[in-house]
Amino acid sequence: MLKHNKELRHDFDDVFTFVMSKATTLNKHEQIPLSVGVGRILAEDLFSPISVPAWRQSAMDGYGFSARSSLECLPVKQIAFAGHSAEPLSENEAVYIMTGAVVPDQVDTIVPIEKACIQQTEQGQYVFKPNTLKPKRHIKPIGSDVKEGQKLLSKGHVIRPQDQALLASVGINELRVFQKVTLVILTSGNELVTPGNPLKKGQIYDANAFLIESLCQRLPVNVIANERLADDEAEIKHRLAAWQGQVDVILTVGGASVGEKDFMKSSLAACHSFWTWKLNMKPGKPFSMAISQQTSILALPGNPLAAFMTFQALVTPFIRKQAGIKEWQIKPAKRVLASDLKMNHDCLVWCQVRETEQGVKPILNVSTSQIMNLVESGGYIRIDPNQTYQAGDIVDFWVNP
Repeated sequence: MLKHNKELRHDFDDVFTFVMSKATTLNKHEQIPLSVGVGRILAEDLFSPISVPAWRQSAMDGYGFSARSSLECLPVKQIAFAGHSAEPLSENEAVYIMTGAVVPDQVDTIVPIEKACIQQTEQGQYVFKPNTLKPKRHIKPIGSDVKEGQKLLSKGHVIRPQDQALLASVGINELRVFQKVTLVILTSGNELVTPGNPLKKGQIYDANAFLIESLCQRLPVNVIANERLADDEAEIKHRLAAWQGQVDVILTVGGASVGEKDFMKSSLAACHSFWTWKLNMKPGKPFSMAISQQTSILALPGNPLAAFMTFQALVTPFIRKQAGIKEWQIKPAKRVLASDLKMNHDCLVWCQVRETEQGVKPILNVSTSQIMNLVESGGYIRIDPNQTYQAGDIVDFWVNP
């Protein structure tokens, strides 16, 4: 049961848990080349098809020989380079070997070139056995990096450049991944104008369309369309209906409150499954959600800072979970608070902060329409209701995209 207080404001953590319970992983997969895998989410566990190295490998440039040899000075009979198979070598012969080269079967000792004692004669080059032998040193055993059959990465893992390199090193060249979440953005407002066009009195440029689409591009999402709608209930209902069943997620921005022209919430109410909340948090109090024809619809407030914060707090984890990411919830970092902070609010506050040498410094008295504060902020912290913090306290911190 979702808790709410005397002003009918719903507890954020309860709403968060409920909304995330509605995010089900989309079981749609595709096969892609490894070369375009960074940022994609694995749809299966991956195991190594080979051992790395697949043969004994020299870890140094130097001279290799058998510690069992009865000779104190061994003739150097061959040179071993990386990328070539090893030639047979007797127990009483040495090899001049390069880093990464295959170590001949008889060799169990490699002396680095800078520590080797060499004699050049008319008969050729000879290497002296050191007084103290260290067999197996500077020789990488088979499978010392990766063993055949070893689990490399788990289902739900987001591929990073280092993961890509690991997979390439074992010969994997294709990945089975979850398909990206398909998404449509619908912003609404008669006052909105596309940048580049002249403004009339009472109009503003549409910043949210750019903000939300850019935030989506950092997620495993295909933005199919970004439409701007008038404050017209019939048009809003028509566009919502047109996209339901066609995409996985519809994000609406604006029209989410209770104003005379706020038609988004009333339009969503017609869906079979619909929920709306007045969240006990700032910024981002109004939030609604609907599910229709297997499409999830998330309704964000129209003020840019409120839209940003609701996106970060609710939309980002929702999409990450739906996209199949195993660790879908972003864990906060820890930061030192640079100054005292007393919040006389009975609600949760997401407070934008600047990072300084002394720690994070809150940006206070912020209007939800002031985008400049987002630009100047390095991230945000969570301030629970009616809490007092002192300089030096450790707080949870999320970095801004």
